[in-house]
Amino acid sequence: MRRLVWILLIMFQTVKTVLLRPGRAMKWVFWIAVATIAYSYVGYAVWLWLRSLWSPRRYAADTAEPAVSAVMVVRNEEAVLVRKLENLLTLDYPPEKLDVVVVSDGSSDGTASILKDFGARGRVRRD
Repeated sequence: MRRLVWILLIMFQTVKTVLLRPGRAMKWVFWIAVATIAYSYVGYAVWLWLRSLWSPRRYAADTAEPAVSAVMVVRNEEAVLVRKLENLLTLDYPPEKLDVVVVSDGSSDGTASILKDFGARGRVRRD
């Protein structure tokens, strides 16, 4: 045990005298900061790439599709509402799992009538 303590003490003294000479402390701080930044930008990505080569992980693709609600708040959107709703309804998503809710807040143009037409089709709820 004494021998281990003695070896550690000698190593600490060597590091202290060789690396931490007067005026070199700031250089060490600078290079440690540069190394840390370089690792965060490049080193970690390289490490992940090497790790993926070393032990690739297989995964099964998940086929579950959760229910999705698209909520739109519109006001005087007569000019673009038809295109937007048709775009939402033509998404490549199961129709039974897609719920489109459109809320019109005091529109003074034809927004309410557009929402009534789409609401009659059964795919768009208006509140």
